[in-house]
Amino acid sequence: MMFLRHRLKQSCCSIKMKNTKGFTLIELIVVLTVTTILLGTVISVLLLSIDMYKTDETKSANQDSLNIVSTSIETNIRRASAVNVVGTECQVVTSTATNIYDLDSTTKTVSLNGAFLADRIESFSCSVSGNTVSVQISTINDRQGSHQSYNTAIVLRKGD
Repeated sequence: MMFLRHRLKQSCCSIKMKNTKGFTLIELIVVLTVTTILLGTVISVLLLSIDMYKTDETKSANQDSLNIVSTSIETNIRRASAVNVVGTECQVVTSTATNIYDLDSTTKTVSLNGAFLADRIESFSCSVSGNTVSVQISTINDRQGSHQSYNTAIVLRKGD
């Protein structure tokens, strides 16, 4: 019996537990690799989303400016008795007033009677042929190099 106890003690003491605290080098490398791939994917999706947002924001702002200018000038021309083009100015004469549209090419802004109307406009022109007024408006380029344009021809009413 004594022999068995002694043998049992030896076998107990000779079995040593491995140190399981911490990580092995391989485990750390695998975790770092997976983490890097996940973070890279998340960051690239985030950057793509930000770029798409900025592009859409620019397009929206361009469309707003184009709508403001085109609606204003079209409304005034439809009520006009005459339209005169003097240099870069488009003078729309109604029975109550003369509205002058002009583009400042350095600031890319269109003014109405000297007051700010809209910005982000690259080109603005009017031309008169007989009783037809042609209006061309283009916005500045967005981040992808595209722009919005507005082209119309409006026939002036005869008499007022």
